[in-house]
Amino acid sequence: MLEDLIKELKEGVDLDVYSVVTEDVEKGRLKDQFYLPIYLIKGEQKKRLLYMSVYLGNKPYYKGWVELFSINDELTFNGDKISYFGSNIENDLICFISQHSTAGEKLFVEYQWDKETLSASNRGIPEPLTRLGHLLFQNGYTWFKDWYFAEGFNEGGQKLQGEKPIDEESKERHLQDIVDDAQKFLNRSEGIDKVEKNAVERGKKLLEEVHK
Repeated sequence: MLEDLIKELKEGVDLDVYSVVTEDVEKGRLKDQFYLPIYLIKGEQKKRLLYMSVYLGNKPYYKGWVELFSINDELTFNGDKISYFGSNIENDLICFISQHSTAGEKLFVEYQWDKETLSASNRGIPEPLTRLGHLLFQNGYTWFKDWYFAEGFNEGGQKLQGEKPIDEESKERHLQDIVDDAQKFLNRSEGIDKVEKNAVERGKKLLEEVHK
């Protein structure tokens, strides 16, 4: 549950050789919404990694959601540079959020500094075949929407939404849509550069996983 997610982040969560923690949690604009600055820790060093917004929902009317934004892609610890996008830190954090999310809940992730996902999105590559979208798919999110707000960025930057299926019937329907989109992409893509080649490989892997 998302309440437990906030509680555990306050206590600190281990991610490989790093850990993440939140401090100074603030209430959001909505009832039961909270803003959490997320810090990455290694040894004695602590640096802000991103901001997280968590809405606990209003049962039975509204499902909860989590949003990750203002992500710092590169951080330096004792001279060692780490890149967040594509790292074990990103993978473990998304997995941690997914484990605390239930059916119908959403995860929004800003990706304008994620160069591969941004390039894939601009080309119209299906969301589950993008770098970020495939990571969300692997963590149980089966419905996707690509958000972009051009009017002043009042709602934030470009972000990808993943949603967990509400039930098995919805999951099967989502998976069929994903398979159809992946197959159409594979039929037309020539894999002209690294971005498309990676998407092609994800598409093949996705079809194998779904058809097991």
